[in-house]
Amino acid sequence: MRQKEQNGVIFDPAIVYSMNTVLTWGIQLFDAIDHMYQNHKMVHRDIKPDNIFVTNEYQLKIGDFGLVKVVGDGTVTGTFIGTQRYMSPPEMKEDRVQRDVYEQIKEADVSNSHRNDIYSLGLVMWEIIERRTIFTNYEMPGGFDRDQLLFDIALKRVTEIESPECQSEIQKTILRCTNFQRIHRPPASEVLDSLKQTQKANEFISSLPFMPTEDENQKKLMKPIGFDDTTEGKSRE
Repeated sequence: MRQKEQNGVIFDPAIVYSMNTVLTWGIQLFDAIDHMYQNHKMVHRDIKPDNIFVTNEYQLKIGDFGLVKVVGDGTVTGTFIGTQRYMSPPEMKEDRVQRDVYEQIKEADVSNSHRNDIYSLGLVMWEIIERRTIFTNYEMPGGFDRDQLLFDIALKRVTEIESPECQSEIQKTILRCTNFQRIHRPPASEVLDSLKQTQKANEFISSLPFMPTEDENQKKLMKPIGFDDTTEGKSRE
């Protein structure tokens, strides 16, 4: 079975998909990390588009388990590992004491947690909908400025990610997944139920085709069909 990285789909203008595709992919991905955690008490720790593979039938598979760690029923203290753009911010203390921002970041909880995978996968879902890379304003020559992102989060210059342009119930799910405070994120099982319920309840989305289309003559990235509750194709630019 030939597979390609999901980046090759998200950023390929020849491929057009719908919000039904988006929800189906979300269900597949959250089901996978829910299975890892519920049945094996494992966390992936490096969820990103490069580690998600697309089959010829456009089914999604999570790969590259080189950083997987067993966490038991909760969290395990350790060092954060992963790809900086998609790594969960460390758990910073929510208190009313005005502390030095560097101290706040230094003392943040860097435990490995199932909910860190939730954050990373929430960012992936954002990119699937937006068809663009998250946090491009933190890019710098040769890499990603994670320190600046954490600094801005600690100072509350950034309180949440930009809402993806789509139905409000899907927006809410993604914003919950990407909450900068780990404790406020839902487990994968809850996200899975939410996505399934949205797909079932939204008759318009469920009526859209799942299977993406490929047109080599299509030169502009198209937003997912149905993101605005219409069947009209709209380019991302």
